[in-house]
Amino acid sequence: MENKDVILSIDGATKTGWAIYENGKIIKHGTKRFAQKTRIPQYGSWLLDMIGKYGVTHVVAENVYREHSRTEDKAFWVLANMQGVLEYITGTNNVPCTLINPLMVKSYMIPSVQHNRNEDKARMINRVKHLG
Repeated sequence: MENKDVILSIDGATKTGWAIYENGKIIKHGTKRFAQKTRIPQYGSWLLDMIGKYGVTHVVAENVYREHSRTEDKAFWVLANMQGVLEYITGTNNVPCTLINPLMVKSYMIPSVQHNRNEDKARMINRVKHLG
């Protein structure tokens, strides 16, 4: 039986972007929105479903970092809780998980002058589409 690499790539948040990468190709992608008050258990259930449905062998996700801004504290704690769920689900299901620094990815994918968040997001989406 052939071993296949199936990577679940996640941009975790209340609205989570995801892609399934299988043996060199993106075979499925999309977004999943979780209800604000129940996002943590929903996220855990969704992760379990994705791992089972696609036979995920590895997860790659954005690492959480904290900005020095009180206005960003709520977002940080939401993302930190979601990352904890991710690490619990992958750890208890023996699926390796790699966390990557989103700022490093952004500087590699769309180097240049810093724009506003929405412009950077649009540039990143265009860059990923361009790469296939």
